[in-house]
Amino acid sequence: PDTFLGTDKRYEGMPALLISPNPTFGDIVIRLKGIDADLANPRLVVYDLAGRYICEIPVKPYLARIFWDGTDSTGGELPQGLYFIRLSSGDIIITRKLVIVR
Repeated sequence: PDTFLGTDKRYEGMPALLISPNPTFGDIVIRLKGIDADLANPRLVVYDLAGRYICEIPVKPYLARIFWDGTDSTGGELPQGLYFIRLSSGDIIITRKLVIVR
């Protein structure tokens, strides 16, 4: 769940980054909730468990859903494992875990 300042409480209007299915076997749908088209230079970046850069997923703030095929920056299929998807824009930084199962 989305939390604020480390609490389990959800606040109205708080941005959310939703990933499904999670765990996944293939394609992923990323939904941005509570994030409007005024985002300044949004970036959606995938990192592996060691914090290494995997790829950047193009973001169009006016789209509520973003589709990603689970590949790295060279187009190669990611191996099974735990990954982190991070949305950043100005003061907003949201990170979510993603589990890929092959």
